[in-house]
Amino acid sequence: MPLQSAILSGNTRLDQAASTGPSIKVGLPDDLDAVRRIQKALVALGYSLPRSFPDGPTGEPDGIYGDETARAVTDFQRKAFPGSLMEWDGRAAPIRFPRWMGCFPKAAALFHPPPFLLSADRM
Repeated sequence: MPLQSAILSGNTRLDQAASTGPSIKVGLPDDLDAVRRIQKALVALGYSLPRSFPDGPTGEPDGIYGDETARAVTDFQRKAFPGSLMEWDGRAAPIRFPRWMGCFPKAAALFHPPPFLLSADRM
């Protein structure tokens, strides 16, 4: 099933990662556009990725799924799956995409973060 988020939809690799895998993770080169969309999604959720966005959060991300991106994904996972330590691995994987998708509007619209992301320690 294709992703329905305005940020994440439209990329075959993300559709693959969201349905059957494999995960997008640190250490393996991956689809540049897919990783950039993940990085943009993280910034839209309020996470700071200064190394991944060398020209600032309104610029283009680098598209590298490195330690900074993985840490932000792990922070998101901690908030989305507070009682499931096994989910905190920093990977963009099929089981986690439904929860991630619930955080974004289906169309380009004003973003309102879900309550579990509103704490001051999210960055």
